[in-house]
Amino acid sequence: MKTIQVKFKKIEVNEYDPLTGNVTYTLIINDGADKAIRRTLVIQDPQETGLALVNEIKQKMKEIHGKGMDSDDPIGGFVNILMPEDDDTEERVVKFFSSVASKIGSIKRSSVARVDMKRQIEGMKIIFDGSSEELPPKKDMTPSKAVRMIGKTSQF
Repeated sequence: MKTIQVKFKKIEVNEYDPLTGNVTYTLIINDGADKAIRRTLVIQDPQETGLALVNEIKQKMKEIHGKGMDSDDPIGGFVNILMPEDDDTEERVVKFFSSVASKIGSIKRSSVARVDMKRQIEGMKIIFDGSSEELPPKKDMTPSKAVRMIGKTSQF
């Protein structure tokens, strides 16, 4: 049996399309090495979206770390995925997607231009190091800086 500790590091909204409602986000996790996942979705149910993301990460980690294990050992093929403060991680992911969905809903109800809508949603992030909760978008975060940041991580 193999035990892997997976830590969520950050989720950040990279792009928002006000016409379709598509939100593109990047998730950075660490299982011994930093990995970045980029997804595009429409947030209809934040609870379901957050829980599905956490479950997908657990499943992917089992697939990645389960390869090449001894199949003769009855429990040799099992991979145990541990997340520090597991319930807290799920809650924080759900809370993040809820706040993004809430922000999108409140902006849609107001008379804000589409460019301003994008600016308010893009850059929303949560950092999972315990020191910060949901952060407002940074004004100086340019796409080239985001690409450089993501380029330093390995992707799966």
